[in-house]
Amino acid sequence: MSSLAVDSRDLAADLRELLEDLEPSRWPGATACAARLQDIRSSLSRLAERTWPEGQLEPVHQRLAELMSAMTPTIPEDLPGWIAFRQQVGPHLDALITALQEVGTPVDEIVPVRPPNLVRNVYHVANAVGVVLLVEWILPDDVRWRVGVSVAGAMAAWTMEITRRRWPGINDVLMGLFGPVAHPHEATSVNSATWYTTAILLLALFFPLEAGVAGLMVLGLGDPAAAIIGRRFGTHRLANGRSLEGALAFAAAGFVGAFVALSTWHPAEPATLVTRAAAAGIAGAVAELLARRIDDNLAVPLAAAAALTLVGGLW
Repeated sequence: MSSLAVDSRDLAADLRELLEDLEPSRWPGATACAARLQDIRSSLSRLAERTWPEGQLEPVHQRLAELMSAMTPTIPEDLPGWIAFRQQVGPHLDALITALQEVGTPVDEIVPVRPPNLVRNVYHVANAVGVVLLVEWILPDDVRWRVGVSVAGAMAAWTMEITRRRWPGINDVLMGLFGPVAHPHEATSVNSATWYTTAILLLALFFPLEAGVAGLMVLGLGDPAAAIIGRRFGTHRLANGRSLEGALAFAAAGFVGAFVALSTWHPAEPATLVTRAAAAGIAGAVAELLARRIDDNLAVPLAAAAALTLVGGLW
């Protein structure tokens, strides 16, 4: 592994740790953060000025330059200013980590920190419940309706993705509208909503109805539970920066969501319901834990639906 890649990874880890501390419960104060930021800036400047070979490491060098440009000379003076700094720098740190991963640099322990976002958590739950209610109560019980509506949603989402890439001004407007529920990296990558609508389409095309609604409920309840419990109590680290506590919370909440959906609209013997819901919850938690290159809004519902389908003998 190149020493330049290793040094870039170490710098990303230092910046990630600083961003992680920009929470009211952990904030060490403006003076301490300013000193750490000055050290990171100095290291970044020295690294960017080193002689970089042409070829494989060029994307890493480019992402370092973009990260340095995003770090304005002004030092924030209070916590709100530091949080704004995190929002500005976060997408560029994400891009650097992605570039490092693409050149074979291990970065599992420096996945950028996603700050607590209660609005996003509520949005997550509401989306899952809303889609399930649409399918179970509003749409006719006909796979053609489900597929048709899913195709329309996925096409709209992907059209939006293409549009905001072609016209950056539209991207700025969209990120302004959805800023409260978006992660910083979604400004420069395919956003979670697009992957979510894609997952819904795949569920409608390839899975039984009960597996699809259970998969959506696993994601809708499991992801917020993992975020809340993992950030508050997560001490035993697993893959991709996830915690054992968060994974267990995901599995438990996913089980509850799947069980409620199945028992409400697709009743069966109690043992069958428990087995199917448990399979969906556990599979969703494993997918969320291991998903790295694939967005968890795509991986989780598909994994949960597949596990439920296999365990329940629905295929």
